[in-house]
Amino acid sequence: MYHVRYLLLFIDGFLVGIIALYTGLIIWRLYIRLDSLRYPLRTYADMAERIFGKTARHVCTVLQSVQLLVNVRYCSLSYG
Repeated sequence: MYHVRYLLLFIDGFLVGIIALYTGLIIWRLYIRLDSLRYPLRTYADMAERIFGKTARHVCTVLQSVQLLVNVRYCSLSYG
């Protein structure tokens, strides 16, 4: 039973890696198709605006800001 636990952890990590690779390839493909010299993509919010509109751009910006605040709070609590 001891080795089964590590095997399941390895399989779980492998599946998460495959899913991360797949989503990264999707984002890269969207970036390649939507980027241009006249209208460059600089952020995920630019990509969201091109695909879904202005509301999605604002939602994406707010979510990224919340993520930044959570990460800073986590680091400040972790390291004192």
